[in-house]
Amino acid sequence: MVRFRVCAVATLLALAGCGGNPPGGGNATQPSNAAAAESGGAVKTASAAQLGQAFAAVFGKSSPVVRVVDGSKQTTKAAQLLLVDGRAILLTTMEIADGCHACAGALGVYYLEPQGDGYRVTARYPEAISGDGWGAAPQWSLAPEFADGLIIKTEGGYMGQGYSCEGAALYRLGPKGPEAIAEIALGSSNEGAVGEDSPEAKTLSGAIAGIERNRGFTVRVTGSETFTESYVYRDGKFIRPSGESRIQC
Repeated sequence: MVRFRVCAVATLLALAGCGGNPPGGGNATQPSNAAAAESGGAVKTASAAQLGQAFAAVFGKSSPVVRVVDGSKQTTKAAQLLLVDGRAILLTTMEIADGCHACAGALGVYYLEPQGDGYRVTARYPEAISGDGWGAAPQWSLAPEFADGLIIKTEGGYMGQGYSCEGAALYRLGPKGPEAIAEIALGSSNEGAVGEDSPEAKTLSGAIAGIERNRGFTVRVTGSETFTESYVYRDGKFIRPSGESRIQC
């Protein structure tokens, strides 16, 4: 199970307790045929019927599936079925009803192969990518502009005791399963904790720019300070050559 969250979420979980405002729920954009799969093939969106068949192959029933885990109601829904090079990848969203601040939903990833009129499951990653809290699944989209392979970009944030944090992450859905390939710090603020008029108040907001596929990109930061942070593609992952991000949560 991949547990790769952005912007020091673990630190914020320790601060947060169960207050604050919930983030938006998970969503997905439609994939482009320009999205390259691991072998370079084009990604296609399956039909609603195929999506239903794939979900039934994984869960044995139609979407949604509701179950109670440790007293919490979890609802898993079919999100999208991606077809590439004779195989299929099912994406699902799991959300927790009335989830607390520290309760995270998830994006599930399942690998399948065609079998008869349906599909056979070859690998399961039910909580491949964790959400940020309040029981919500992560917001995600396909992001072929960053690198080769089937790349998913997630975005999210967290707030606790007046501190907030925002970031993004990139995952490659490769043959060995989902792999985290980038952790991108995009924003932070302590204004809710120290007061916006305090000399200690600091708010930073970053935006990804200058993406060069398989090479890198830049995060342009404005707010209390103005600077840029570069991310370079090395050995299949994006790293910051400068080390730790100046956007601290």
